[in-house]
Amino acid sequence: METRCLHCDRPVFVVARQLCRAHYKRWHRYGDAAAGASYFHGESVPDRLVRYSEVSGTGCLEWTGAKSRKGYGNLFVDGKSYLAHRLAYEAWVGPIPDGLWVLHSCDNPPCINPEHLRVGTHQDNTDDMMSRGRDRHPRGVANKSAKLTDEQVREMRTLYAAGNVTQVALGQKYGINQTVVSDIVRRQTWKHVE
Repeated sequence: METRCLHCDRPVFVVARQLCRAHYKRWHRYGDAAAGASYFHGESVPDRLVRYSEVSGTGCLEWTGAKSRKGYGNLFVDGKSYLAHRLAYEAWVGPIPDGLWVLHSCDNPPCINPEHLRVGTHQDNTDDMMSRGRDRHPRGVANKSAKLTDEQVREMRTLYAAGNVTQVALGQKYGINQTVVSDIVRRQTWKHVE
């Protein structure tokens, strides 16, 4: 006669524990074979948020559970994955208006401290990223490939605006291509330089 799991009617996978494959995985992951979908049954989202977070020295309430590649906390609720900081905002502050994002004032992706969270637009998020120097493509002299300085760009724009010089001549003077000069004087590139 085939041995059956202690928790269900499936065949035993690990004889020593009398568990099927699914219950063995739950025992291995949670330390409890009965864990899983019903493991958090009855536990509210705020309670789960507190359970999987800890206070850091910076005042952040850092998510210690599963995280995305970018460091944001993930939490499953009713079989669907949610960002932990969005759940924290909804649980402790209030609903998130449609089309708005939840932004971190602490610039710490795993933080779920409601005092460090605020709602804003996608543009607000982009502005925060740029002001904090987290742009993927550094601008101006911060870019390792930059051949010009901010001062050279200002000088180039001034000379061109005066009408004394061509883009080709400016390109030769600064060691860059005419099309690059065109982008600079039309403010398509180096936009951050006044």
